[in-house]
Amino acid sequence: MDAVVLSIVAAILVGANKVFFRQAALRNVSSEHLLVIFYFGGVACAVLYYPLPAVFDREPLELSLLVANGWIWTLISAMDTRIYKSIEASVVALLDSIQLLLLTAVGLILFGESLPLLKLLGVLCVAGAVGFSTRSRPQGDAKVIAVKLLSVCLAGAALSIDKFLASRMPIGDLVVLGYAIPGLFLVLYTRPNMRGLAASAFKLGRYTFVLSVCSFGGFACTIHAFATGSLTVTSALIQTSIVVTLLVEFVVGDVRGARLRPAICAGACTVGAIAVVL
Repeated sequence: MDAVVLSIVAAILVGANKVFFRQAALRNVSSEHLLVIFYFGGVACAVLYYPLPAVFDREPLELSLLVANGWIWTLISAMDTRIYKSIEASVVALLDSIQLLLLTAVGLILFGESLPLLKLLGVLCVAGAVGFSTRSRPQGDAKVIAVKLLSVCLAGAALSIDKFLASRMPIGDLVVLGYAIPGLFLVLYTRPNMRGLAASAFKLGRYTFVLSVCSFGGFACTIHAFATGSLTVTSALIQTSIVVTLLVEFVVGDVRGARLRPAICAGACTVGAIAVVL
């Protein structure tokens, strides 16, 4: 499937998943249980769609990068569960748009991609929208935003590794292990009680299923798009997920304060992303 189509599908799934993850984080389930359910739900979806990975056929470099990426995604997820409890998904999505700047730089430096004037203007448009969205936030939000910015930088590094690995190994292996390794780390760290884990899954209700499907679909489409398209264009298209996040947020009623600024910023991010694609 074309990288553009895959990126758009990923944007829809990623955008919706941000809202659903926030709703799940607000349901008084422990962060550790939520993350274990999130990752193993992704594993379940992945192994239903892809064959089981041949782990021991991988080269030492690939295995090392997979393990390193597993630690990075585990850390990102631990940070994000606290972030999603504090601020709306649309604000999180706007901050995630900074990944476009990071991945554009990685594409230029490591993968030899070009950045014509129009694409540069698009990147700057996204940066401006993110900056405008974070102005005059409450003091408590400012601290959370600082943590999210660190999380975004880590995610940029992790996605760059995924882009590299996508050129060296089957996509299915990368997707399955991308969920299995962080999930394994979380289980080893938290050692969750199975009865308590089942109770948490029951409390999450439909979000257990929705998160599994949306996160797996979004990640799989992203990796496939990275493998067939440029890092800059793919990440730009995926950043249009902010519009989906904002719309779904309205539908579920997660509205706090005025929504004009997030709507304006979402529009600016979308314009910037389209400029990068063109």
